[in-house]
Amino acid sequence: MEDFSSFLKVVGAIVTVVFIITHGEAAEARAATPKITTHKTTHKTTPVPVTCISCQGIACWKEPVVQICDVTHKLCMSHVTDHSDGTRDVSKGCATTPECQQKYLNSTVHTALCSVVDKQVTGHAMDCFFCCKGSNCNQGPQLIPPKSQLLVG
Repeated sequence: MEDFSSFLKVVGAIVTVVFIITHGEAAEARAATPKITTHKTTHKTTPVPVTCISCQGIACWKEPVVQICDVTHKLCMSHVTDHSDGTRDVSKGCATTPECQQKYLNSTVHTALCSVVDKQVTGHAMDCFFCCKGSNCNQGPQLIPPKSQLLVG
């Protein structure tokens, strides 16, 4: 058995010598050094959905519901409609950025009285839209979200 082991060592040495002669010393070094291969892995993360208060009318104060928004609706909206007879309608829910920008720029920004909807029912016919960033930012009791979360334009 010892002779066979010696035989294998000799054969190994001969193969190494032949390899060096054929391919040069650099090839021997490459052959002796293991190749390290790295693979970049990416982890797909699912975005955490935004939640918003969803309600209409008196339910916004009595029974607000937390709604999980779909991934395209990343903002919360409060829509306040004051009527000329002194009544008010309120609705809240999830909204998209384009929807908020369009409604804010076409309505709220042009209506100075929108800035006082938390203080009084205006008695003027008007629509005000307030959008905010962050889960349940349209919660209330105020209708205008906190300035730090309010989306303007």
